[in-house]
Amino acid sequence: MIGKLILHYKIIEKLGQGGMGVVYLAEDTKLERQVAIKFLPQHISANSDERKRFEIEAKAAAALNHPNIATIFAIEEANNEMFLVMEYIDGKELKDIVRVKHSSEKALTDTSILMNNASPVQIATQIAEGLQAAHEKGIIHRDIKSSNIMVTDKGKVKIMDFGLAKFRDSRQLTRVGTTIGTAAYMSPEQARGEEADPRSDIWSFGIILYELLSGEMPFKGAYEAAIMFSIINDPADMQLLKKPDISENFISIVSKCLEKDKEQRYQSMDQDINNLNSMYTSSSQISRVISEPQPVLDDKSKSKSALPKWIFAVSGVIVIIAGLFFLFKKKKKKTTDSVKMLAVLPFQNLGNTEDEYFADGITGEIISNLSALSNLRVIARSTAMQYKNSQKTLKQIAEELGVQFVLEGTIQWENTENGRKRIRVNPELIKIENSTQIWSSPYEADFSSAFTLQADIAGKVASALNLKLVNSEQQALQKTITNSSEAYDLYLKAIYYAQDISNEKNHRIAEDMLGKAIALDNQFAHAFALLSTVQSNLYWSYFDRSDAILNKSKSNAQKALAINSNLPEAHTAMGDFFYHGLLDYEKALQEYDQALKISPNHLNAISGIAYVARRQGDMRKTIDYLMKAYALNPKDYDTVFSIGETYCLLRDYNQAISYLEKVNIISPEAIHPYFSIGLSYLLKTGDVEKCRDVINAARTNKIGLDSHLYINVLY
Repeated sequence: MIGKLILHYKIIEKLGQGGMGVVYLAEDTKLERQVAIKFLPQHISANSDERKRFEIEAKAAAALNHPNIATIFAIEEANNEMFLVMEYIDGKELKDIVRVKHSSEKALTDTSILMNNASPVQIATQIAEGLQAAHEKGIIHRDIKSSNIMVTDKGKVKIMDFGLAKFRDSRQLTRVGTTIGTAAYMSPEQARGEEADPRSDIWSFGIILYELLSGEMPFKGAYEAAIMFSIINDPADMQLLKKPDISENFISIVSKCLEKDKEQRYQSMDQDINNLNSMYTSSSQISRVISEPQPVLDDKSKSKSALPKWIFAVSGVIVIIAGLFFLFKKKKKKTTDSVKMLAVLPFQNLGNTEDEYFADGITGEIISNLSALSNLRVIARSTAMQYKNSQKTLKQIAEELGVQFVLEGTIQWENTENGRKRIRVNPELIKIENSTQIWSSPYEADFSSAFTLQADIAGKVASALNLKLVNSEQQALQKTITNSSEAYDLYLKAIYYAQDISNEKNHRIAEDMLGKAIALDNQFAHAFALLSTVQSNLYWSYFDRSDAILNKSKSNAQKALAINSNLPEAHTAMGDFFYHGLLDYEKALQEYDQALKISPNHLNAISGIAYVARRQGDMRKTIDYLMKAYALNPKDYDTVFSIGETYCLLRDYNQAISYLEKVNIISPEAIHPYFSIGLSYLLKTGDVEKCRDVINAARTNKIGLDSHLYINVLY
């Protein structure tokens, strides 16, 4: 590509590559100027609908004319490839400037000089002015972050990629998946998949201010979903900003920008900037705004400059603070308790092996009960079950799952002298930080009252964790799902048999058991919901493609909803019917969304939305919801594999390979991840040898005959 002439643009060098394409430095031979050319992904160039929508967004962005926004000169096409011609900014990414500024290294670089020429306040002011200009035109950036901001050696700020961010968010258009860097700047509403507005940019602006002042990010995590959970639930640590050279007013501005509730944030960047000029000459504000001691100049210094350099810093501070701090009435800051994270490990069965289903079942039902609580994140059953009979310590498990608390326990059935069955359950809640047992309570119950155990244990755990519950959550915890011990026993057995969607025989057994449970309790909404799901799974897996099985699935979901319209499992069952049975994606999404309104962390609803979105071609939404599922279910094969596959579809091959390699750790015997990793390398670089080596690794590891079939594709 280097040296090639495309239209009248001569390619000079490659500048970088990101989610929305490859960027080159080029010479515009007609106008004799340097420009930046961004070649767009093939899925845009090849799809007429995507091209049209992208052109609309790019034209709107090209109409922006502001000194702090990088200009788009043209939208061009050559050899069936679309590319943007943009202003070339000879400077540094703000991300790199921040890194150097807060580095402990003594040796300074030219990047450090940039910070001397443009203080954090001056940089922030220019960002704010650029955003204001865009918001006035009805354009929201949606992806403001320090790597999207360039700073020249003269301290001039340029905001990049206007027009591309909205394109990424468009429901009908694909987007390269969120990276950790991008996720860290997301507003809570964006992390929840809601529509962004100017206040979302104001949140991201606050993140940048925090980053400038501290060198740290306020919300962190080992992976994207963990960051998004932190953004939604954790307060920013403002103590990190409390330094002698940072004023309380500036800290208040950052805090205001980072309000979780967008109604509590600054409502308009426009209002901020419009009132800044009136503060410019108000010298009385200087002492209140700046806490940093000013330098004392000797006569020699004064003769060199009538205006000391710090005056400009003061002016910049007034510019950014005046509008942000004085325009709005102070409101009491909302505080959000950090979300506690819990893993419920499989309860150990101390009795006969035929009682294993009950130990697994009650573990799953406790997880289900606790997952309905909005301020508690509970690791999903399928991940938790992988630690069954594990030799790892609780601390090791907690570190792997990123949880602060672990609930474990033992279960044993005993036959009494009069022939009645009794159950003993010994749950124990551990705080991992100091290995402290914070709650334990042995239970003994007759078989006839065993159905009350899960609700009782879940309620005690919530109490021990000091969770603040709303009335509906308290009522849900106290409510038993059935009053029939026999029906409850059949229900737990059915859960045990229905785990593997690929096993028709076990699904038929589960279907029969649930029918018997319903015969014992015709108000057993959970049983109706699970029966509906089992039947839609039979249809989806091509075991039974009859209208009869679909009608049964629909009828049982409707019965579950009629009994309890606030049961999330009933809504996900109806969603599964619409998705698996009718391929009616809109109605399926309505049901999954309703389930999430009732239970915000409901895994089946989150996963359902992800897979429906992928069917609709909305890869942005797919990744967002798969990452939410991943945060709850990090060791689930299907979830992690789907993330890798979706990133591959989005041509983000580095992310695809990263997650597909995680699948190999979860399920070393699986062949499909090897093939997908090899394919990702092939598509990324065209390296056939690398692709062959990856697939050969599967063959070397004796992972099935499929590897021999896959390797033949490359010959």
